[in-house]
Amino acid sequence: MTVLLATHKLKSWRRSEGLTQGAAGARFGVTRKTWHSWESGAQIPGPASMIDLYEQSRGFIVPNDFYALPPLELPARKAA
Repeated sequence: MTVLLATHKLKSWRRSEGLTQGAAGARFGVTRKTWHSWESGAQIPGPASMIDLYEQSRGFIVPNDFYALPPLELPARKAA
């Protein structure tokens, strides 16, 4: 599974906060190696970490960022 959107958002957010990978990992209770695996797309954060990412990034990073979801196509509504 390719997780490109979240990886660039994680890196962008981390840099905007002035954090190294090690400092970002420590902030979320994980190792630098784990943080790196999130940023590289090799691993997806667990539910608790996703909630922390969402809260601490003030909604910039959302759980759906970690999944390669196709665009949502809704059927057209008929006029009433």
